[in-house]
Amino acid sequence: LAKLTHSVKLDTVDMNSVDAIFLSAGIAVVVDFVDCPPLKAAIEGLFADGKPVAAVCHAPVGLVQCVTKDGKPLVEGKKVAGFTNEEEIESGMEQAV
Repeated sequence: LAKLTHSVKLDTVDMNSVDAIFLSAGIAVVVDFVDCPPLKAAIEGLFADGKPVAAVCHAPVGLVQCVTKDGKPLVEGKKVAGFTNEEEIESGMEQAV
């Protein structure tokens, strides 16, 4: 349990020891996940290895910059769900993102 109370930088993680990646929700990810080379590399590497890549709420924004081994958008041809503009307006947070 102690390991769960201290986060580490993603670029210090041996991605060969990782079985999957889950991008969690929250408005901050709209900033934190965009243009983040370590996250992009982790997602692309795990996806290329056939390992699960998942994202909820605002987190699919982290998938937008990712590509497959052949250079195609990672999400091309896939159904992707995320927090909608309408939900942003309803929550009153449309100016924050």
